[in-house]
Amino acid sequence: MIGRTRRGHGARWVLVALLVPFAVSCSSYTSISEKTRELIAKRDYSTAIAEIDKASSGPDDLLLLMERGLLHHYNGDYAASNDAFQAAEDKMDELYTRRLSTEAASMITSDRIRPYEGAHYERVMIHFYRALNYIALRLRDDALVEARKASSQLAFYTQEMEEPAYGDDPFIEYFTGLLYEWGGEPDNAYVSFRKAEAAYGAVAGDGGLPVPRRLAGDLIRTADELRFRDDAAEWRESYPQAEAGARGAGVGEVILVVESGFVPKLIEHRIDIPILKADNKDRGSVWIVAEDAFHRRRMGRFREAEIDYWLSIAYPGFEAIKSDARSVRVRCDGDTHTLLPVSDLAFNSVRDFRDREKTILVRTIARALIKYLAKEGAEKEGGPAAGIIMNIFGAVTEGADTRSWRSLPRTIHLARFPISAGTHEIVLESMGNGGHIGDRVVLSGVEVQAGRTSWVTYRFFR
Repeated sequence: MIGRTRRGHGARWVLVALLVPFAVSCSSYTSISEKTRELIAKRDYSTAIAEIDKASSGPDDLLLLMERGLLHHYNGDYAASNDAFQAAEDKMDELYTRRLSTEAASMITSDRIRPYEGAHYERVMIHFYRALNYIALRLRDDALVEARKASSQLAFYTQEMEEPAYGDDPFIEYFTGLLYEWGGEPDNAYVSFRKAEAAYGAVAGDGGLPVPRRLAGDLIRTADELRFRDDAAEWRESYPQAEAGARGAGVGEVILVVESGFVPKLIEHRIDIPILKADNKDRGSVWIVAEDAFHRRRMGRFREAEIDYWLSIAYPGFEAIKSDARSVRVRCDGDTHTLLPVSDLAFNSVRDFRDREKTILVRTIARALIKYLAKEGAEKEGGPAAGIIMNIFGAVTEGADTRSWRSLPRTIHLARFPISAGTHEIVLESMGNGGHIGDRVVLSGVEVQAGRTSWVTYRFFR
């Protein structure tokens, strides 16, 4: 009888060992993202799309849909891009309603098996690209729908979190203001411009971008148009260098959106967390111990007698973010305009990560504790061999969740300027440190109509 029970226990732990390869399978998106970025940088979008299409479905489905939408956008297939982004939005709604289904499994393996739900700033960028797609398709009303969806999403984020690090996105608010103005809705445009001005001011002290001078001019012009005289006077006093940018007869306008670089990636770090002898390490106290360990991780030294053991855990963090002082210079009809960044997605990604950092680390500590307790239980039930198997299982399944939408740009530049009606050639120059020209491109055949706005977009990959 005793021998039969031990054989049963042994079979159980052998089964656990056999399941290890399935529990630690590589993330399909992460495994191909480097190759995809290389293909995008070469503007080989078709091959990059083929690589995405070959990826298997699973927890990275949302990332694959967002990537597919972005690649089709750059490839000029705007309808296919919107189809992919719509599928991504549907996937986000689906994941929101069934979030609990993978919680238990991820607590014994890794966060990498959880369906990726998208960071806040990534979700908002879907509306940015969908709006650009609709502009290219000459579907103004649909572009305005994306503006409203983006505004609603930002409002939800600021209300959802008590102290959000990533809440109101200044660039997205500015961009929606431009869309509203272009769509003949000056009241909504003014509201978005005001939100953008406040949001830029809020992030500037934390290392974010300052209020763009062009935005200040937009505030003055729309306040004048709406006859908000007190507001207009206040904006002029606050931004004396701003120009309202009124258009004359026979003149149109260009709004130029230029993306550059790649957003920084998440990479895996290893950190050690002290678990004290005084900690109550039964299963019912795992989350309490994990919360305490999170707060003590940066405390001073502990006496050796206080420490029961050290948990070594894998934890996501950003790669070193290099300073990127690039600007974009525009030449058109003898005039030169310098575009400074209006969106820093590296900054946004770090802000967004701050909101999730504590939850990620506490979950990781709790999962390591659960694995430790499982190993202890296996040893008691099945002997040293079972404990070794569970120890191996815990080690090989542990890994940081480093997934993110890696093909997004690092920065977005924007300019708007009046231009005579007709067909024009626009020269874009990416300016590196020291003022040298990094990349140069000529955009020909840009059509401008009197009294109308022409949208022009481009992406540099350096």
